[in-house]
Amino acid sequence: MLGDIVISLSGVLPFLVIIRLAWKIGRVERLIIPWWLFLLGWVGFGGHVATIVAERLQYIPPGPVSIYYSTLSRAIMVLIAAVGMTDICRRICPQSPIPVYIYLPPIAIGPAIVSASQRAVNHSLIVQEPLPTQILYQGFIFWMLLSYSSLLLSRLERRLGVGRGFIPLSSSLLYGLVGCIFLYVASNFLYNVFSLAEYNTWRGVVTPMGVIAGATMMASAFKIGVGTVSPKTEKYEFITSGISEIDRELGGLPYPACNLIMGPSGSGKFTIINKLSVHRLKQGDSIAMICLDVSAPSVRADIRKLGLNVEECEENNRLILVEGYLQLSGITPKEKFTTSRDLTDISINISKALSLLPSPRKWIIINSVTHILHESGTPRTLNFLRTTVAKAVSTDTGLVVTLNHKALTEVDIALIQDLFHGVIETDVIEERGQLIRRLRIISMPGVVSRGVWRRMQS
Repeated sequence: MLGDIVISLSGVLPFLVIIRLAWKIGRVERLIIPWWLFLLGWVGFGGHVATIVAERLQYIPPGPVSIYYSTLSRAIMVLIAAVGMTDICRRICPQSPIPVYIYLPPIAIGPAIVSASQRAVNHSLIVQEPLPTQILYQGFIFWMLLSYSSLLLSRLERRLGVGRGFIPLSSSLLYGLVGCIFLYVASNFLYNVFSLAEYNTWRGVVTPMGVIAGATMMASAFKIGVGTVSPKTEKYEFITSGISEIDRELGGLPYPACNLIMGPSGSGKFTIINKLSVHRLKQGDSIAMICLDVSAPSVRADIRKLGLNVEECEENNRLILVEGYLQLSGITPKEKFTTSRDLTDISINISKALSLLPSPRKWIIINSVTHILHESGTPRTLNFLRTTVAKAVSTDTGLVVTLNHKALTEVDIALIQDLFHGVIETDVIEERGQLIRRLRIISMPGVVSRGVWRRMQS
C-alpha cells in the first residue's frame, strides 16, 4: 500500500515542483498553467488512495474491479502531470524536441499486441471485455507517462544547469521496464494464466522497482526546485553607490547582496560599475573585477580618469583586476591576475580574489557574462552564476554582474534574474536627436521599487 502511494506521488509531486518553477519565470508570456490541472492531478491521486483503502477495508473485492479503478485514477493523474510538464518543457527548452512521439506508438500498440498474443494461444478472460483492455491500457499509460515525465525532468535538469540529467534518465528507463512487466503480469492474470495470489506476488516484485524509480524522480524534481532558488541574505546595509539615480531612489545599494545590471550595449552598464568601484574604493572597500568584455588596462584607464589612485589600490590588493578578455585576440596578457574564459577557471579566480581582498567590505564585479553565455551555453552559465551567488552570500560579499539581456531569450532572462537579489536595467533611447541613457530599478531587497525609468546624468 505504501509502495503504491509513493509511486503515485512520484507522478504528481514532480509536476508541482515544476509548476513552482513556471510561476517563478511567469514573467514570460503565456507560461501560465491552468489552475484546474492542479485539481485534476490531486483528484486522480486521491482516487487511487481511496481505491487502495477501499480494497483493504473490503468495500471493493480484490481483483479486476479494484485493479480497474486503481489504474484509471493513476492514469488520469499522470496524464494531467505529463500534459502540464510537456507545456512547461516546450517553453523552457524550445530548441529540444519533445519526445512524445517516442512514447505514443508503444502506448497505442503495446497492450493490443499483448492481448492478441493471449488470444492466439486460446487463453480465456476472467471477466468480459472491455474491462481487461481498459485495465491494460490504463496501467501501461501510467507507467509509460511516468517514464516520459522523467525524461522531461532530465531535459529540464540539463537546461537549467542543476545537473547532467543522468538520474531522472535512469528513472525513465526503470519506469519503462516496469511498464513492460505490468503488461506481462496483468495480461496473464486477466487471461486466467496467473491466479490472484500469483498476480499479487508479481506486484510485490514490481513495487520496489517503481518505488526506486519514483523516489529518484522526486529527488530530481526537488533538486531542480532547490537549485533554481538563489541563497538569500537575511540582513542588508544600504551604502552609497556613487550613482545619483540609485542613491536617490534607494538610499544606496544593499550590502551584502547580489545584483544584476542588464542592458544593451552602450546603455551605461560599464559607467555604473566604474563609478561604483571608484566610490566604494574611496570609502575603504575592496573590489575584485573580472574583466571578460573589456580588457583590464582599459578598465584601469577609465577608473583612473574618475580620480582614483589605481596603483596604490592595486598594490594593497584593494583593487584586483582579473584579465579575461585579451585571450580572445590571442594576446598574452601581462596582468598580475589572469583567467581563461573557462567557467571553472573563472570560478577559481573569484575564490582566489576573495581570499586576497583585505577590507571587511568586499565586492566581486563580473563585467560581463554576455559572451560567456554564448561560449559556454546557458545551462553551464546558469550553474556558474548560481555557484557564484552562493559563494558571495556565504562570504558576506557584494556581487555585481553585468549582462546584455537583449541577446537572450525571455526565458533565459527570467531564469538569470531569479538568481539575484536585485535587478537594475539600463537602456539608451533617442530623444530630440540625442541619445539618452536611463535606468530603472526592477527589484531590490529591503525596498519597494517603482520601476520608473530615470535619466542618467552621465
